[in-house]
Amino acid sequence: MWPSRARSLERCRFFSASRTTVRAASTTCLYEFDDAATFLASQPSVAVLVAKTLAQRLYKATTYLTDIKRQYANLRGIFQRMPDQ
Repeated sequence: MWPSRARSLERCRFFSASRTTVRAASTTCLYEFDDAATFLASQPSVAVLVAKTLAQRLYKATTYLTDIKRQYANLRGIFQRMPDQ
């Protein structure tokens, strides 16, 4: 079905190599690909799924940062009016 190794994300110019230890909370199936770019090119539906997931994460992060900015917008004026100590 799919190639069995996914180390190529480390080799892509857009990703930096990072490692972490995780523990699955339930039964999990993992795949590893030698060449992620070739795999995604040969599986457009997977590429679309990855793109949608990344777009959703970017939207949520942007929404969160915008919300924080709105919440603390009034503090900017307070700190600008504080006298020097």
